[in-house]
Amino acid sequence: MPRAWHVSPALGGGWTVTESRGTTVHLFDAQLRPVASVAVPLEQAPDSARAGGGLIVAGDEHDVAAVGLDGRVWWRNSWEAYAGRQTGGAAFDLDADGVLWVRLGWPAEIVLVDAATGAEFDRLPARLGDDDDEDDRPENSPEGGRLLTAETNGWLTVWDAADGALLARRHLADVPARPPYLDALDFLDLNRAVFVTDELVLVAVCPDELPGDAEDHLLLSAGGLRCRSLVRYPHLMRAGSVHSAPAPGRWLTQDDDVLRLWQLDGRLDDEPLPGQLALV
Repeated sequence: MPRAWHVSPALGGGWTVTESRGTTVHLFDAQLRPVASVAVPLEQAPDSARAGGGLIVAGDEHDVAAVGLDGRVWWRNSWEAYAGRQTGGAAFDLDADGVLWVRLGWPAEIVLVDAATGAEFDRLPARLGDDDDEDDRPENSPEGGRLLTAETNGWLTVWDAADGALLARRHLADVPARPPYLDALDFLDLNRAVFVTDELVLVAVCPDELPGDAEDHLLLSAGGLRCRSLVRYPHLMRAGSVHSAPAPGRWLTQDDDVLRLWQLDGRLDDEPLPGQLALV
C-alpha cells in the first residue's frame, strides 16, 4: 500500500490506515482485505483515524471529519470549536455506541461527540490514564481479560482487567530467558508491546546493533513476562512496525508500504518455544 502511515484498530476487527501524502483513509477487515478507501475533507494528511458504525473519522492538526464508507461526507468540524482555542490537533477514540471521545490537553478534559453528527453532548474531566498519546494507554488482550502497558524506560506491566490486580511487572533488562545477545548491548530501546493472545505478549525492541531503525520482536509469557522466543522474519522490521490484531495468535506489521498479517503456527501453551517461531 503506497504511502502507508498511521495504523489504528477499527471497531469489529480490522484496521484503518492513513497516507503520509494525502487525505485518503483505507479500511481493512480482520483478514487484511480491503473494505473501503475514502477521501476525507481535510487540509493535511490525517495523523489519526477510527472506523465503526459505517463511518470513518479522521483528523489532522486543525480539523476532524466523518465520512461514510460510500465516500459521503457526514460532517466536518475544527478542533478549535471543541476546545475553544487553537489546539494543534487532538487525540480521539470511537466506541461501539457511536460516541467520539476527544481528549483535550489543557484543561485536561474529554469531550463526548456524536460521531454521526459531530455535535458535542457532554464533557468529562480527564482521569489518570486518559493520556492524549494512544501508545501510553493500556493494551487490551484479545479475550479482554488482561491489560498491558509498555513504558519507554523499559518497564512492562500486566494487570487483570476485571479487578486491576497486578499480574506481572518486569524491566526489559530483567526478562528471564531473553536472547543472550541482548545482554551484551549497551542500549536497548522498548518501542511497543501488544498482546498476541491473553497468554502471550509481543514486545518490539530496538537493539543498537541493528542497522538504521530496525527492531526485533520478542514473544513473552503474559503471566510472568518470561521470554518464550525471538521472532525471526524473512527481512528486518523497522521501528514501530507491530500492531495488535483482533484474532488470537495474530499480529500486524507495517514495513514501509507493506502491511503483513502474521499468525503463530501450532498450539499455544506455556512450554518453552524454539528460538525460531514458525509463522504463516
